[in-house]
Amino acid sequence: FEEYLDICKKYGMTAIIDLKYENGLTRNPDTELSPAIIKMIEEKGMLDSCVIQTNHFNDLPYIRSQSEDVRIWLLSHDSVTSDNIQLALENDVECINFKSSTYNETSIKKVTDAGLDACVWNVTTAAEKQGCLNAG
Repeated sequence: FEEYLDICKKYGMTAIIDLKYENGLTRNPDTELSPAIIKMIEEKGMLDSCVIQTNHFNDLPYIRSQSEDVRIWLLSHDSVTSDNIQLALENDVECINFKSSTYNETSIKKVTDAGLDACVWNVTTAAEKQGCLNAG
């Protein structure tokens, strides 16, 4: 991990740190990894040049409590509710990243109308790409 950060820093690249825990950071024995990860990012002076992405809405306040500066993305496997969007806004999340098979125009519109960026991952065909573009 440290070597990855060093390479990203050397070449001026954005480091994407994808935290995926089955039960979420705050409900899993791996919880102690998040503060250590954020501390290492901070020690390397990279809080403003990396993104921490999680796949649990409930982790957003925890990650934000570790750093006011770190960029946060949410990896969403499900539809996004108004409550989830509010939680994302309260924790200064930049982007909600939808899986290509689960996004829909309504969810993307809710996210973008709230002022958040919407991204789509796992796009594997031209038709999926066009559908994403059509959804905004």
